[in-house]
Amino acid sequence: HMREAVILASIVATPSVLDEFEAGLEDLVCDHQDHAFLRDLLLRQAQRGVGDLQSVIEDAMGPEALDFLLGNPHVRLAPPVRRPGDVEVARLTISEELRKLSAVEGLTAEIAEAEESLNDLPDEATTWRLSQAAQERDLAIRSLQEDSAEYEVGDNGAPIDKDERAALDALMEKISFTKRKS
Repeated sequence: HMREAVILASIVATPSVLDEFEAGLEDLVCDHQDHAFLRDLLLRQAQRGVGDLQSVIEDAMGPEALDFLLGNPHVRLAPPVRRPGDVEVARLTISEELRKLSAVEGLTAEIAEAEESLNDLPDEATTWRLSQAAQERDLAIRSLQEDSAEYEVGDNGAPIDKDERAALDALMEKISFTKRKS
């Protein structure tokens, strides 16, 4: 439910990614009725061409629909919602959330299939499939947005991002510490 909300809110905040994730939206199974209606509305809008999504949504569902979607603290804190229009952040977040949903659905399907096969004697293949599905889900749930910066240790022992340090050094070289006469 929460992942669907983040995906939908991210697309509303950055409509330019709608076409790119149209197939993912088509496959998105929404547990919440309003989410399903919003998903269908976004898909219809994708076929017509992206315009002002917020106005289209408010006309079709009323202003309280967006208020409800964006009123959730988890959704409000999603990077694409906090930085509307940032295409890279929206792409990363939406693809990650879709991947996580897919992994959870895959594990659920494997568990259901394993339950059916438990009528027979469980074998190593069933155990292996379940462990592989669980491992895939765990990998998917780990964030792709983890910190990948390289750090140096400063004189005080604090980690310093190498790129930030280089930018600071360049700025410091431009500053003149001599007084000018007035």
